[in-house]
Amino acid sequence: MNVYFNCNFYGHRPYERAGKPITLDKSFTWNGYLYLVPAIYIFKEGFVIDMCKRIPMVEAGKFFSEWSEERRTSQLTTEELERMEQETPFDFGFSTEFSIHGHAPKNNRGSCFVAWHSLGSEAHYIEDVSEELMEAYGCDKSFAWFFSRTCVPWPGGRETDLKSLTMTLRPSKKAYTCDKHFVTSANTDPFTVDLRHPLSGDAYRLYVISTGQERLEDHTFDQLHCGREIAMDYPLCLMTMEYYIERADGQTGSDACGCVDGEEIRVFDCAQPERPVPRVSEASEDGCARDSSVSIIGGCDGPTSVFFAGKIVGVSNSDNAKRNCHPIQTAVSSLHFNPVEQVKWRVVFNITAGEPEKIVLL
Repeated sequence: MNVYFNCNFYGHRPYERAGKPITLDKSFTWNGYLYLVPAIYIFKEGFVIDMCKRIPMVEAGKFFSEWSEERRTSQLTTEELERMEQETPFDFGFSTEFSIHGHAPKNNRGSCFVAWHSLGSEAHYIEDVSEELMEAYGCDKSFAWFFSRTCVPWPGGRETDLKSLTMTLRPSKKAYTCDKHFVTSANTDPFTVDLRHPLSGDAYRLYVISTGQERLEDHTFDQLHCGREIAMDYPLCLMTMEYYIERADGQTGSDACGCVDGEEIRVFDCAQPERPVPRVSEASEDGCARDSSVSIIGGCDGPTSVFFAGKIVGVSNSDNAKRNCHPIQTAVSSLHFNPVEQVKWRVVFNITAGEPEKIVLL
């Protein structure tokens, strides 16, 4: 099997040369699964490392039974997508960092992934490259497998005579939504919401401080036209909610990201944003100026996230100063064309399970 330094299982450029393989035949266990590191491939630019995760076939079948192709390709809610990501065995659950002779590359060039199994209902997803990997690494076909390929440049950009190589596994965060949702209206009075940690069951309390209706400026999404020939109108109305979270024992979050004991806790709108529509007329109402900085994450199909920085309309600096004993957060609803009267919110814990682990490869 030829491997190329392009961070990809699929093909290569005509001028690229295959890497020189070095057999490792290393293995380790992580979260109850066996992982193989069969080989690395040496290049002038760096090295490529392949890893293989062994998955009991019955576990793969259970996942595909719960998350059939029809269900996976339907319009899943965000919470359903979260649960699918929690339950899939076709995931490593960690990121990797490498140390070469005690020196770390600035960053990996990225990783790609592919799966193999013998389940007939999903057989059309199995690619030729999966079969090639199974044969090259002698993987047991009574199991399902998940493969990764990662390209790592040499530290300092110079080719190295590789004699020492260590890989650190860092557990990835996974999103878990609390069972309890809550609703706010515009200009609602302060109230509290009692929550339970999705995994441990520990008690938390969310304090709603204030809510308000907002409208973005009309030109906010001009950068998202993406070369469209047809001008689009984007939803501009939203609701903001100021809040903070503390443990039931009174311990507040440790930083401005809403972290408690290293766990990021976020609040999101349960509803999906409205999609942009073709512009009927070039005329539009004047937008309301906001004394804040607005950042947009989105694409050609419309905005997906809105982040506010600085001062929110209706909250003075003195108000913020009075509240500096708590890490105040601002949640922003999905965008709509009409003023947002009511929002159903969900609380998400981004949880990192486990500790980093070092694997000596050479």
